[in-house]
Amino acid sequence: MKLDMDMENIAGSTDQKYQQIYVQLSGEDGNTGAIMARVARALKDEGVTVVEVNNFRREIFNADNYDHVLRIVQNWVSVG
Repeated sequence: MKLDMDMENIAGSTDQKYQQIYVQLSGEDGNTGAIMARVARALKDEGVTVVEVNNFRREIFNADNYDHVLRIVQNWVSVG
């Protein structure tokens, strides 16, 4: 399943922990696991600590639904 949506319409915080890290979500696999892996890889590639990457993963695992996953991602990184 490809993720093709306007990320501006997902309600959430505009303050990202790692605003300088950009992850392309639109047009990519929209599976929650694929999204988590893509963001975790971007965090690691940019030198984010293992502890922080694990904190991100923990938040994703505890998400209530798909929209919550997208809000979490947007709270961590810049997306498009």
